[in-house]
Amino acid sequence: MRLAVAVVNAIALLLLGSAAIAAGKPRLVGVYAYTINSPCQAKIGTIKDGDGDVASFNGYFGEIYHEIGTATFSAGTLSLTGTRVRGALAIVDGVGRKMSAPTATSMSVPFSNTASTITVGGKTWPAVYASIDGNNVAHFMSFLNRDGTDCATTGTFVRKQ
Repeated sequence: MRLAVAVVNAIALLLLGSAAIAAGKPRLVGVYAYTINSPCQAKIGTIKDGDGDVASFNGYFGEIYHEIGTATFSAGTLSLTGTRVRGALAIVDGVGRKMSAPTATSMSVPFSNTASTITVGGKTWPAVYASIDGNNVAHFMSFLNRDGTDCATTGTFVRKQ
């Protein structure tokens, strides 16, 4: 029974969010908790010896990037203050960048959005919005982007009360 109520509530939230989006673009205003993840595929080749046996590896070992923090959306500016870790996606025979210690990060960039995108620092990505209140403020936003041919970046922002 609880599951049925939860499903009905989730559908209602999605429908309310869709109605608010139809009335105009959702607003991103105030302070949000966020997480950004960006894995990049590894491209590893082999170097063979004269007998055709693998002698060593070369190439790009990929990358893992994770960031969490606080985002402030205000008057067309997005300010991020957080902590990140990064490292190689693959380490082969000890070769590849090991995962970094958590490092502070911050930035401020211009942003804008539509009902289905967010543009940050001049780059536009598909986005979805939910939990949109009566003032058309989105309390949840998530985006996805393919960076080049090897990386995919996702981010989720949840408005802090």
